[in-house]
Amino acid sequence: MIKTEPQSWSLEALKGPNPPEPTGKDPQTGGQIWNVWRMSRTPEIDILYGMLHPGTRTGAHLHPDTSHFTTILEGSALVWIEDEIHELDAGDTLHIPKNSLHNFASSKRGELWFVDVTSPAWDPEKLQLQPEREQAIVDALNAAWAKQSA
Repeated sequence: MIKTEPQSWSLEALKGPNPPEPTGKDPQTGGQIWNVWRMSRTPEIDILYGMLHPGTRTGAHLHPDTSHFTTILEGSALVWIEDEIHELDAGDTLHIPKNSLHNFASSKRGELWFVDVTSPAWDPEKLQLQPEREQAIVDALNAAWAKQSA
């Protein structure tokens, strides 16, 4: 058994005047879409804080090797999963089963802060994209954003 010391993490520290550098940024823009801060990773679990800038989305992908759980801390999210849009607000948690194509988006009203947990820890080598589905997903998210603005 691996012995570890207790740890705690703070959203306020990430949003504060001297936040730690993200451990990951979107590769398209170097952090203008999303940033993540890994809290812990073992073979059994991967936990991270994440932030999406207003009106952006992560891109559609699926994890064939893990279950994915997201809890919204601040802001509002639109999550497209297999042709269905889920609207989430602070305090909501969503389970995304293995092999489910999904795409996270933030509302246009403000930043989206969340905690992601995957179990077992997701393997980046197994991440799958389906670019042929992107336009349908973009159309669905655009419709949901327009509905939020109405």
